[in-house]
Amino acid sequence: MKKRKINRRFSAKETVLIVILILILAGLGYYQYIDRPIREDLANAAAEKNNLEMELVTVQAQVAVMTRMETEIEDIEKSGTVSVMRSYNNAKEELKLLNEIFRDKEFTVRFSDVTRDGDQIRRPFSLSFIVSDFYEMEAILTELADAEIRCLLGDVRCTVTQTRYVREGVVYYEPTVTVNASATFYETMVGGTADAGLPAENTSKK
Repeated sequence: MKKRKINRRFSAKETVLIVILILILAGLGYYQYIDRPIREDLANAAAEKNNLEMELVTVQAQVAVMTRMETEIEDIEKSGTVSVMRSYNNAKEELKLLNEIFRDKEFTVRFSDVTRDGDQIRRPFSLSFIVSDFYEMEAILTELADAEIRCLLGDVRCTVTQTRYVREGVVYYEPTVTVNASATFYETMVGGTADAGLPAENTSKK
C-alpha cells in the first residue's frame, strides 16, 4: 500500500493561528524560564541586602553600647560615686530588685556562695536574658548598675540570633539578643547578722 503524501499549504487563517500559538508558547516560556526567575532573584537579592544592612546596624549598635558602657563604668570608678551597701543578709531585696528591673521579661539568675573580706560581703551571680535589640539590653544593664543597691557588672557577652520568616515571598530575618552577664551585689556586716550561709571572716584572702 502506497503512503499518501500530504502536501497541503496552510491557509492564511491557519498560518495566523499557528503564529499566535508560537507567540503564546514563546511568551509562556519566557515568563516561566526567564522573567519569573529573574524577578525571584531580584526579590531575594533585595531581601538579602536588607538583612545585611540590618546586621550592619546591629553590629554598629553593639559596638556603640559596649563602648558607652565601658565609658560609664570608668567614669563611675573615677568619680567614686557608688550605691549603698545594705546590711547582710540582703538577698531577698536583691532578688526583688531584679524582678522589678525585668518586670514582665523572663530572666535566669544563679547566685554563687557569698565571700567575705572583713566587713564587706560579696554576693556574685550570673544573669541571662533575651531582648529584641542592644538598646533594650543597655537599658536593663544600666538600671541594674545604677540601682540603689550596690551592684558591679562584670563580664557581659551577647549573642545575636536571626529568626527566619517569609512574607509575600520575601525572606526576612528578625534579630534577638541573648545576654549572659556576671555581676556582684555588695553588702556589709555593719548592722548585719551572721548566719549559716556566711563564711568566716577573711576566708576569702589567701
